[in-house]
Amino acid sequence: MGSIDETVAKSLGLPASTSGVYISKVIHDSPAAKSELQRGILSKKIDGKNVTESKDVQDIVRSHKVNDILHVMVLRDNALKAMAVTIGQYPVTQKTMTTRGPGDSEDD
Repeated sequence: MGSIDETVAKSLGLPASTSGVYISKVIHDSPAAKSELQRGILSKKIDGKNVTESKDVQDIVRSHKVNDILHVMVLRDNALKAMAVTIGQYPVTQKTMTTRGPGDSEDD
């Protein structure tokens, strides 16, 4: 995900004044992929709030619970389109897993 600046807007064939967040990657089988969000789509609004940088998107997503539905306005094929995205469980990776020390149990 990345913010749209004049250079990015021009490279996408959009007016330099275009604002929003560019989707640079969609993880296979993720809630975004299941909702048909695709790489290259420009997100303009989520739940009626303007998004102009990645942090805006992260803040909105974090303010919701798993299974909540976000209403996303995207620019796709030069047309604004409304999409619904269901919040999924945050994936567990090596970075997000906690480490246990000797003697620690799963119940702690």
